[in-house]
Amino acid sequence: MRITNCLIIAVATVTRYVVSCSGDVFSYQLLYLLASVFLISAAGNIINDYYDYGIDLINKPYRPLPSGEISLRTARIVAVVFFMLRVLASMFTYNIYCILTSILASVPLYLYA
Repeated sequence: MRITNCLIIAVATVTRYVVSCSGDVFSYQLLYLLASVFLISAAGNIINDYYDYGIDLINKPYRPLPSGEISLRTARIVAVVFFMLRVLASMFTYNIYCILTSILASVPLYLYA
């Protein structure tokens, strides 16, 4: 995963939450929302690297997968676990739109990879 991408998405999420918040800015919903967007970003990065393995062997051999630092099997398992944890985190927001968006966002991430 690319930690910088995950953090940028988290900052954008907090910004959007604060701008649209009509009450208490800090809440557990925000924490679950942050966990959800962080996990979906991380899972998307991992699955993209998994499918770009052959290209990265040539162009970016220093990355964790092509260098052998992390196995393809481990990357696949971590991506699936992150996708599942993300859905779980979004469920704790108790917001149907957040849950549906969280689930539906997996499709384009996977198709992009």
